Amino acid sequence: MVTRSLAVIAIAGLVACERLSSDEEKLVGSWEARTAPDSVTTFTFDRNHTDWCVVTHREDTWLDGSGRWRIDGGQIVFDDVTYPEVAPDVAAKDPELANRPKHYTATFEQVGRDKIKLNEVTLTRTKRRAKPSQPAPFSP
Repeated sequence: MVTRSLAVIAIAGLVACERLSSDEEKLVGSWEARTAPDSVTTFTFDRNHTDWCVVTHREDTWLDGSGRWRIDGGQIVFDDVTYPEVAPDVAAKDPELANRPKHYTATFEQVGRDKIKLNEVTLTRTKRRAKPSQPAPFSP
């Protein structure tokens, strides 16, 4: 009996940890930003506080990052972000690409049902994309 009670308490605790605030609920799903005339970036925020980003540039599409997310006040916080490997010759020409931050924040300017504005970038709700398996064009 005690074992069963402890199991129920443990499961209830795990479920409570994954509850989302109303602001977090608004973010769950996929959001698209047109970052250049021939480039689209899609962010996907999952209920378990993981996220991933897909970039489409001309004919190339790749997974450009994944990590964890949370809301802290008026900001979204990205943690433990991993990026595609950058080829040494590309890193030599573009050191910022090879040294992107593992932790960063973005400030909410607008949060709506179908539109978000973060750091002056507008994202619109879109259909969830599959994670691509193709490597980034700058990877070795």
